[in-house]
Amino acid sequence: MDEVTRGTFLRAKQQVTVALDLLNWLTGHPPASPGWHRLISTAGRQKDPPPGGSLNTF
Repeated sequence: MDEVTRGTFLRAKQQVTVALDLLNWLTGHPPASPGWHRLISTAGRQKDPPPGGSLNTF
């Protein structure tokens, strides 16, 4: 495996940390839109789009 510079590692680590913090915050503060908890609970799972539509509910 190739080595990466310390700066590259720290940037990647920061991006992952920010993404996890955002996900944790969103989980604790869901918006008022219907289906929010269903969207979070199915995140990362492959689903077929509904007939005539897309998975994007926003």
